[in-house]
Amino acid sequence: MWLVRLGALNLLRSPKRVALSLISVVAGVSVFILGDGFANGLTENVIRAEIDTVGAHVTLTPLEYDSDAFTRPIEDAFTLTEATTVALDDQTESWTRRILFSPEGIVRSDGIRLRGVAYDPATDEAVFPRDTWVVQGELPTPENGGVLLAIKAATLLGVEAGDWLTLRTRTVDGALNALQVPVSGVLSAGNPIMDINTVMIPWPLAEDLVQHHDRTTHLHARLGNRWNADSFAEQLAVTQPDAKPETWEQATEELVQLMEMRRTLFRIMSFALLAMAATGIANTILMAAYERVREVGTLRAMGMTRRQVTGLFLIEGAFLGIVGGLLGAAIGGFATYYWSINGIDLAPLMAESGDVNNGIAFSTMLYMYFSPPTIAVGVAIGAFVATIASVYPARAASSLSPADAVRA
Repeated sequence: MWLVRLGALNLLRSPKRVALSLISVVAGVSVFILGDGFANGLTENVIRAEIDTVGAHVTLTPLEYDSDAFTRPIEDAFTLTEATTVALDDQTESWTRRILFSPEGIVRSDGIRLRGVAYDPATDEAVFPRDTWVVQGELPTPENGGVLLAIKAATLLGVEAGDWLTLRTRTVDGALNALQVPVSGVLSAGNPIMDINTVMIPWPLAEDLVQHHDRTTHLHARLGNRWNADSFAEQLAVTQPDAKPETWEQATEELVQLMEMRRTLFRIMSFALLAMAATGIANTILMAAYERVREVGTLRAMGMTRRQVTGLFLIEGAFLGIVGGLLGAAIGGFATYYWSINGIDLAPLMAESGDVNNGIAFSTMLYMYFSPPTIAVGVAIGAFVATIASVYPARAASSLSPADAVRA
């Protein structure tokens, strides 16, 4: 215990040098915790947005459906089998049907390509929550016979709630059809895939436009546990042979891999900072060893063993790592915890850039992921790096001969 007290007191001899060494440790641990929280937050953001906005836990689409096609083909729309309906009713929390297609929205002489979403008003909200939706006007109802138009599309077309919009598209059977409908509301959902060019059309009105005759291109199921998606998808593949299932894991696989690359980048940055910290700590301990040559010789002459001298300098390095790790954990942990509750609003940045891929679902509110184990790992890494960096200086100090050290 006396070695620990002596090591702590020795660090106070060179506060400026110690402070410079601490800065790198603090920065490295902070970046490690913040980067991990940011990467995990992005990953969960993408997953939650996919589940809550686009695909739920399991999605059924036609066998040959091309999900990357700009036209969003509907000619292979399928009818649910009785076995599929039974499985959905018995084993899911909720399920709904949608038809995705690409109508042209026309106002006077202006027209833009829209992302049409025909939805079942009776079941859609149970699968795709609407707690973040802000609607100017009102939701479509059988009484108003209207549609819900994304805010950016409404801005481009100069449309407000109450105005009329012409939708022109192909029906499920391939005929050209057009329908003039009122815009009952303008939607801002806080998600680019919904807010850019989406037009939501209730199921009965979609029958008049695309003439689906109760066929669908997308069936979405929400389960009690999202980790049961694989087994349920396998079951649907049997009950609905003319459709292919896709789970939320499959839908987000590429984006999650991209998030993992970002996590790796943050870790490389933190380890680079910790490598700088290790160099600084090694220099600090080595300088301390050579500045205290007489002191080390006296201690050796008084009976301190080489192992105890090595331990003394290792303790000094470990103290630097522990203190720096704790400070870094406090800074990184507090920031991560704060943003895990309050979130980071990306909407102004996205509105300013105007360059958003509307094929990717993510929330404009980014919440970091607060993980106590990650904070503990950060502190441990800081202490480990500092201790390892002190090994060479400690061995150099312990190798001094007592007689030579006293004469130095």
